[in-house]
Amino acid sequence: MGESVDSTYQKPRIEKWLSDDRVLLFNFWLADLLILGFKGEVFRIGGFEIVLTINSIILFIFINYILFPNFYIRGRLWTFIALVVVSIFVTGYIEEYLIEGLFFIDETTLPIQTPISLLIQYGPPVVVFILIKMMIYFRDKQLIIDRLSKEKTDSQLQFLKSQINPHILFNNLNNIYSLAMQEDKRTANTILKLSNLMRYIVYESSENFVLLTKELNYLEDYLELQKIQIEGRGKVDFQITGNSVGYTIAPLVLIPFVENAFKHSMDTQLDNIIIKIQIEIRNGQLFFSSTNSHDKSSKKSLSPTGIGLSNTKQRLQLLYPEKHTLNIEDSSNSYQVNLRIQLL
Repeated sequence: MGESVDSTYQKPRIEKWLSDDRVLLFNFWLADLLILGFKGEVFRIGGFEIVLTINSIILFIFINYILFPNFYIRGRLWTFIALVVVSIFVTGYIEEYLIEGLFFIDETTLPIQTPISLLIQYGPPVVVFILIKMMIYFRDKQLIIDRLSKEKTDSQLQFLKSQINPHILFNNLNNIYSLAMQEDKRTANTILKLSNLMRYIVYESSENFVLLTKELNYLEDYLELQKIQIEGRGKVDFQITGNSVGYTIAPLVLIPFVENAFKHSMDTQLDNIIIKIQIEIRNGQLFFSSTNSHDKSSKKSLSPTGIGLSNTKQRLQLLYPEKHTLNIEDSSNSYQVNLRIQLL
């Protein structure tokens, strides 16, 4: 089989076949046999031609299984080249002194090939073989690197999402607790909305990307729950413009900004809270804007902003490299987030 750089990597069947060393060696042996068969005036494959090709294929086997993995892959390039050249001479003189002597025992005037002629005879096919071997090796190595990179990214995303999800649940449970303590009639409906949110998180957002329409529906339900927090202290303005059909987005990527807007406002002593959230879909891009009032002079506003916002920044870097811009402005009386995402 092909020289593997990672024994745990399982190639698709067609890739396995194309990079299988046995397939490569067989093709070289068959090509060599056909070339010898067509050398004469009449196509002929006899014992002499078969033995010659076996002698040649032993050279390729030696390069493939001994020299390439033990010298080239380990970085000993010049030793590898020198040993390949020596192997060519050994193969050539085996042909000259043993094989031709065996089949042409009565012909004592057969010319002995010079080292240069041996290099000319065996060098080109050996070089072609090594180049193909190198192409297969580096392609497989790159596949391993790409796979490991994707697995690392996926594991990071799953870790980040696992932290965001409990955070959302924890904050909304606090709201429900407050309603229950007040024996508010909205408690049952709020629990139902939270159930829908968690269903979305658990089942719908398991992939890296979801339909934008579903994410925006989730966001609307989430805002309905969050509005309970600022009753009597302010208002929430939420607007969506543009056509969201046909686009996808990373799930839960907008929620932490919305959650942060509420947190910033609620952690102050303000009684006229204003939270404004606008989403516009235009020219294949999503423009998200969140503005909330807060008071930096308030001691409560110095509390941490939560784990969700930090994770969201990391997720944006992983999922939208070079395809998003994020600007955050924190003034004395307002906190604003502007996010642009290139939609898929």
